[in-house]
Amino acid sequence: MEPFKERIDAAAIDAIAAFVGGRWDRESFARAALDGLHDLELKARVDHVADALRAHLPDTWPAALGHVLADLPEAPDHTDALTDQMGLWPVLACVERHGLAHPEPSLEALERLTPFWSAEFAVRPYFRDDPVAMVRWVDRWSTHPNVHVRRLASEGSRSRLPWGLRLQCRIDAPTALLPALERLRDDPSPYVRRSVANHLNDIAKDHPDVVLDIARAWLPGPTERQKLVRHALRTLVKAGDPRALELLGVGPFAGDVRLERAPSTVAVGGTLALTLALTARRAQRVRVDYAIHHLRANGSRTPKVFHWTERDLAAGETLVLTKAHPLREVSTRRLYPGEQAVDVRVNGQATDPLPFVLHA
Repeated sequence: MEPFKERIDAAAIDAIAAFVGGRWDRESFARAALDGLHDLELKARVDHVADALRAHLPDTWPAALGHVLADLPEAPDHTDALTDQMGLWPVLACVERHGLAHPEPSLEALERLTPFWSAEFAVRPYFRDDPVAMVRWVDRWSTHPNVHVRRLASEGSRSRLPWGLRLQCRIDAPTALLPALERLRDDPSPYVRRSVANHLNDIAKDHPDVVLDIARAWLPGPTERQKLVRHALRTLVKAGDPRALELLGVGPFAGDVRLERAPSTVAVGGTLALTLALTARRAQRVRVDYAIHHLRANGSRTPKVFHWTERDLAAGETLVLTKAHPLREVSTRRLYPGEQAVDVRVNGQATDPLPFVLHA
C-alpha cells in the first residue's frame, strides 16, 4: 500500500483545479503546488497545496470562497469509498488556514465541503478560537440531513482526534456538547454512531466519571446504542476499570489463570506464542486482554493492551486459548532489543508479567 502522502500528488492538484470554480489561473496554481511537493510529508503537502491555492484566488476572502463553492457537485450522502477524495483535502485546509478571520462564511463553506472530504481537521482551529460559538455550529450540524455533516458534529469536536489539533476547550468542558451527542447516539448511520463512540472514548481519557455516567444513562437502549457504549468504554475497559467492566456485565474473575509464553527469546519480526488456561469456579462472563510490555529507549517498559476474547463460562469449565503475537515494527511503534514482558488481564485483573527477550 502506498504512503498516504502519495495521495497528494499531481493528479490531486489537477482534481483541485477542476473542483474549484470560476475564472482563475489553474496552470500557475499547478506549477506552484508541484514545486517542492515531492520532498514533503503528508500534512506539509496538504498545507503547501492549500497555500498555493489561496495565492491564486481573489484577494478578498469572500471572493475566494465564492470560487471554492462556485461549481460544487451534488453532495454525496453515502459512506462508500471514503478515501477516494483525499486529494481534495488541501481545499478544506485552505479554509482552515486562511478563513479564521471570517468564521461564519468559512464554517458555512466547510459544512458544504465536508461531504467531499471530511472537515474534521479543518474546523478545529475554529473551536480553539471560539469554543462557545462552535456549540451553535455543532447543534446545527447534528440535525443536518447529510450523513457527513452529522458526523462532523461529533468527529470535528473530539478532544483528542488522531492527527488533529488537540482541543483543550473540549477537555475543559467535556459535557458542553452532550445534547448534540444525545441527538446522534441513535443515528441511522453506523458511520455517525462510531464517531460518537470515539468522541466519548476521548472524553474518558480525561474524565472517566463523565463517560461512566453517560454510559449508565444510555445503556438501557436499543442494541446499536449498546454497541456504541461498549466501544466508547474501550479505553476504560482495557485499563481494567471495574466500573466500566461492571456496566458491561463483567465482574471480578473467580477462578484459576495460567499463562505460558514461548519461546523465551524472539527475534524482531518473529512471533510470541501465548497459551492461556482459565478454569471458572462459578458461572460467569470473562473478558480476556493481554499486554505486551515493550522496552523503551530510556529503559522503561510501556504496556500495550490487546483484546483477546469475551465469552461466558460455566461453573467448573476450563477454557484454553492460544494466540500468536507478531513482534514487528509498525509506523507508530519502534521495537528495542532487550527484556520485554507479557501479561494477561482477565476481567481487568492482570497476572504477573512473564519476561521474554527480544533480539535484532
